[in-house]
Amino acid sequence: MRAPPPLIKVNCVGLLKTRVTKKPHQLWHLDSSQTTCLWAPMPCPIKEGEFDWDDEMQGYILSSYYYGYAATNILGGYAAARFSARWVYGMGLLTAGVFTALGPLCAYAGAILFMFSRIIVGLASGVIIPAMHVLFPKWFPESERQRITGALFSATYLGTVLSMASSGSMVKNLGWTSVFYIYGGITIFSVLPWFYFVYDEPESHPRVSEKEKIYILENTKRNRAKKTEKNTESHHKHLCN
Repeated sequence: MRAPPPLIKVNCVGLLKTRVTKKPHQLWHLDSSQTTCLWAPMPCPIKEGEFDWDDEMQGYILSSYYYGYAATNILGGYAAARFSARWVYGMGLLTAGVFTALGPLCAYAGAILFMFSRIIVGLASGVIIPAMHVLFPKWFPESERQRITGALFSATYLGTVLSMASSGSMVKNLGWTSVFYIYGGITIFSVLPWFYFVYDEPESHPRVSEKEKIYILENTKRNRAKKTEKNTESHHKHLCN
């Protein structure tokens, strides 16, 4: 799971104050990064948001997530491969969840702080996909890898669609802060099953049977790589002797 950035776009309608044109038959309100014109025979009541941020600040806030996300993609992949994909993914997920839940507090403190909180969420989210790619070849046999990874990435996009569809109702019925609290909380608690079920490799997993470990190792490139490395070491020892 990863913190879905489109939620901030849907939630902007609940955060921001509306703007009404001089003509009474036209009603304008801010919809994420662009302005949508809703036509009505007379001005209809719309619940005012709490923050009067201008278009420039809205642009900075909406793009700040992606600045952070782009910055850690390569670094996240390197750290996952060099150290631990399990911990890189888990800590990225936890950090993204915490700062998503802190979003309302940061917004009340000021637009700049809110923007920096979104950058941190982006930085944390940027390591998640690279860490997944480090884990895939270690756990998924070559014959099953495309099917499993396809299902995982499809679930990622399905989660984004469902969260965007439900966040509008949350804003309307529970307030704009509920989107940050609910999805931030879900992300935080998802870290617990992640660390319980997921390990860097089958050999280190305490709840994987020996039969399953052998099957995974025999059907991944890692097993062949280990055999090649062992043969190379034996060959070098033979030459030295």
